[in-house]
Amino acid sequence: KKRTGGRHGGTLTSKNVPYTRTGDAGSSSLFSGQRRRKDHALFACMGDVDELCSIVGVAHALLIERGGGGGPYGGLSGELLDVMSRLFDIGAVVARIPGKKAPTRKEDDDFELDFVPSLEKWIDTMTEELPQLEAFLLPSGSVLSAQLHVCRTVVSLETIQRNLFSS
Repeated sequence: KKRTGGRHGGTLTSKNVPYTRTGDAGSSSLFSGQRRRKDHALFACMGDVDELCSIVGVAHALLIERGGGGGPYGGLSGELLDVMSRLFDIGAVVARIPGKKAPTRKEDDDFELDFVPSLEKWIDTMTEELPQLEAFLLPSGSVLSAQLHVCRTVVSLETIQRNLFSS
């Protein structure tokens, strides 16, 4: 019988498909080959990172619809793409937590933190351009502005960290 799912293709296509048919019994595989229950904190962490990346993607799409990030938006388009790329990196590293089939981490699995100073500089620069906050902000102004508030609130980095460190 021909295998289907994932890199083996689907029933009707030979292309990679987003299902593997190996998780129907309540467990799933990490990139390391180790199987864990689907309710394991690592999968919650990967799901949170993926959700945040998708939400940032919606903000980026709205920005592109508004002209691509020039004018009052400066380099926001490129910064959002960079954030999404770093989120994918984080998800890949989490999925490579060493297991029985991968007892040690490979050098290429190491997560580079080079982007942190540039991210902090970007935050500082944008903060400097804003008036001093004296009250809570309502998520309003434009659809793009409201979506950026969703990015900030729907999946907090604290939730991702909590799921990662509880695993």
